[in-house]
Amino acid sequence: MRAKAITATLAILLLPLSAAAAESKSFKKKDFQKQYRQVLGRYAGGDLEGAVTSLVDLESAALTEHGAKVLNRLWKAKLQVLRDLMLEGGLEVLAPVTLFHEDAYVAYLDVGNSPLARHSRTMTADLVQFYSEKVESHESQLMASSLMASLAGRFQEAHLDSAAVELFALALEVDSRNVAALQGLAGIYERRGEYERTVSYLEQLTEVDPPNREGRLRLAVNLIRLERQREAGETLRQLVEEPDSDWILSLAYQELARILTENGDFTSARTLLQEAVHRLPRDPSLPIHLAYLNDRDESVDGDVDLLVSLRRSAADGSDSPRYLYSQIPRSALENLRRSLRQERDHRLLLLAAALDGNHHFETATEAGS
Repeated sequence: MRAKAITATLAILLLPLSAAAAESKSFKKKDFQKQYRQVLGRYAGGDLEGAVTSLVDLESAALTEHGAKVLNRLWKAKLQVLRDLMLEGGLEVLAPVTLFHEDAYVAYLDVGNSPLARHSRTMTADLVQFYSEKVESHESQLMASSLMASLAGRFQEAHLDSAAVELFALALEVDSRNVAALQGLAGIYERRGEYERTVSYLEQLTEVDPPNREGRLRLAVNLIRLERQREAGETLRQLVEEPDSDWILSLAYQELARILTENGDFTSARTLLQEAVHRLPRDPSLPIHLAYLNDRDESVDGDVDLLVSLRRSAADGSDSPRYLYSQIPRSALENLRRSLRQERDHRLLLLAAALDGNHHFETATEAGS
């Protein structure tokens, strides 16, 4: 990660209360911190989308008024608020706040605000690593690993592969069974053409999560690339014997037929593809594969015309199985983020209590001053 930035985060979060930095004359830090606490209170109260919108409005206004120089001041001001909340409510308040700033990062991307998107991305990464380094319970360690993998997935979606690899790897250090991290790393290395490393991560993934059909399909495809057809064939046959009917099944049929074709077993390959067409009648890619096979096998007069099949596929308009395969694998990340949202909802009560306790402390301090 960014050692310098993380060191600064640790310093701010662990500062004694008397060590706060002097307020800038141009940037009214205390006013901003008061509004930031209000935004967090809205978030803790369950108005998740409204809180993100409020933060975007608050920080965008500060950026417009003060320019890019304000970003570091925003960062420090928020961290000082979080330090106070952490002292009041413990480390667990950081988990929902980390998800909050990840949501803000996505919101800034959606509106095209690159400076604040980078700012939120940096802050989220610093918070999740700080949280992972400080929590001790097994449950919290799993939470930290999930937070890392979720953010790494955001990096991967933004094509920040180096940062994604680093954060996925950290997630695995904390929890070696993190399926989303294994799937993410496999996806990155597959796109890079590093098939040995891809297979290594996919083998771990399928060992940790045997029912994972996409993981098993990707493992088979990459085993073929490494000329390990026998192992690939066994995995593909298991997939086609299962009852599911989707793009994964279609590609399993196609890849298994390809192995048979390359071995010269045209009859078995044709029988297999005919079965696939029967099971997936709405899949336009399978007749193309069958027509191509008939074109290659000169001993057979094919009853499927390749040109006709191509025209039907073009007219269908839906994404082909191979196109879906080429996309960043998201199934494990989607499952992980659903679980994170559930865990966040449990911890929002902790954040609300910390905000309430911190508010009473501030009120008492102001009354005594």
